[in-house]
Amino acid sequence: MKRGIGSSAAPLRRLSHFPARWAVGLLAVCVGFTACDATVTPPDDRPTIGVSPRNVTLRTAARTPDIVSARVAVFNNGSLGSLDGLQVSITDGNEAGWLAVSEPNNGTIDVEATASGLDEGIYSATVQLALDNATNTPRSFTVTLIAGDGPVFLLSSDTVWFHNLPVDSGHVFVKSVALENSGGGQLSDVTIGAITYDPRDQYQDWLSVNLRPDTMVLDFTVVYGPRLSCRTDTSVHARLAGHLCSAEFALTSSVAANSPLTVTVLMEFDNEPTIFLSPKALAFTSVEGSPVPASQTVDLSYTGIVDLPPLTEYQVETPLDESSGLVGWVTASVVDSTVTVSADPTGIAAGVYAADIEVTHPPVLSRGNPDTAVLPDTIKVTLTVEPPPPADPVIALSTTSITVSATRSATVEISNGGDGVLDGLTVSGPDWLLAFLDSNAAPATLTVSMHPSIAPPSGTTSGQITISANQAP
Repeated sequence: MKRGIGSSAAPLRRLSHFPARWAVGLLAVCVGFTACDATVTPPDDRPTIGVSPRNVTLRTAARTPDIVSARVAVFNNGSLGSLDGLQVSITDGNEAGWLAVSEPNNGTIDVEATASGLDEGIYSATVQLALDNATNTPRSFTVTLIAGDGPVFLLSSDTVWFHNLPVDSGHVFVKSVALENSGGGQLSDVTIGAITYDPRDQYQDWLSVNLRPDTMVLDFTVVYGPRLSCRTDTSVHARLAGHLCSAEFALTSSVAANSPLTVTVLMEFDNEPTIFLSPKALAFTSVEGSPVPASQTVDLSYTGIVDLPPLTEYQVETPLDESSGLVGWVTASVVDSTVTVSADPTGIAAGVYAADIEVTHPPVLSRGNPDTAVLPDTIKVTLTVEPPPPADPVIALSTTSITVSATRSATVEISNGGDGVLDGLTVSGPDWLLAFLDSNAAPATLTVSMHPSIAPPSGTTSGQITISANQAP
């Protein structure tokens, strides 16, 4: 079949380093020589309103003028456009005027509430964020004011993230979050509402949520396959080239002040397989001249939702230790899903040494591409070689036997026969002998003589002088 001049489509050109954004050549694609119409759809450059948290709970005593406040973050959850001109309004629930909100300022909105004039009870209002050209206008968040006591839902976060999921560990992942009561009374009658999925995601029904009533723990279970498709997300809340699936459900309770509480669950994954090491840093310690320290291990897996068989051709590379120029003190090997790292300080002087071990894998076949790159990961290894502890000083004497009389003294030279410093010298002996040191640190001279006025006991022909020092045996 003959093709007209317009039969070849212009290739997509990647823009800078930002994934999922492309330049499209404005070339119509026609078959044959007849005229045709072509429509080129430009990328969506509109902002997306993001807000966190989506549920704000404030508490105060009833009929008091005290003001309680919170701060809410607003941000552009898209990759283009801006939130300039964002309009903030309270749409319902504020008939008594207990709530006030500020205009956006440096990405935040201040929320203030007072229970002055309010009886004990629970009050709820909706704050709406609107921007004409935003993809999801209007966006809203809920403010609940509790005047008095009562149970309150409390989660560590109203957004639960699943990310960096290692595909070689299976396709089922569970995360548990404690559901607590930040108010008074007993939190009861808790139910989990229906789960809704973002309509932009082709992949649905990947989440289940279960409440353990005995411990009030929520178990989130994610189940996915290797070919799932979610929307590409290039916002500041996702890694570049990351894909994101999202779902929401509501927690309700007949007694909780902030019921219903909306909980968002996000599942994020990468398109490219990436080696994942844990831990990413190892430290070895040894004493100069001591035996080699025990080897350490690192768990090896890979992340990225791709149709890959288990990776089996891992390679390790140990570059030159740039701090010292030494080669070979650290070695590593891979067996199955474990990297074993060894450090040998033999012949290495005291000091601190560092080297990186890079674990790589050759390109693999994935989705028809035989050269799909596997991104490497690195283990940082440090070796600290400590100097051997100094040996103790040793008292060395020029002689161990001397003879003295009423008219004759004798001297002994004292030196250090070991290492370190020999100091704190002291002498002791019988009272009829006089012992004098000319220094309390070696080298020193000890002079011994008989006491001129104290005679030795009858029949005594010898005595003993004891020499002591700090840290000397």
